[in-house]
Amino acid sequence: MGVSMRHKERHRTERIGWLRAAVLGANDGIVSTASLIVGVAAAGAARA
Repeated sequence: MGVSMRHKERHRTERIGWLRAAVLGANDGIVSTASLIVGVAAAGAARA
């Protein structure tokens, strides 16, 4: 057993990184769109 031995075990979290990125990206888009809609609605309500 030397220091030069590599750890070749693959973990599930390494394989599904793209899924995590997609979910977080979609969540970010939903929050951004919702906040934009709320802001526009609030600006329109202030004039009425």
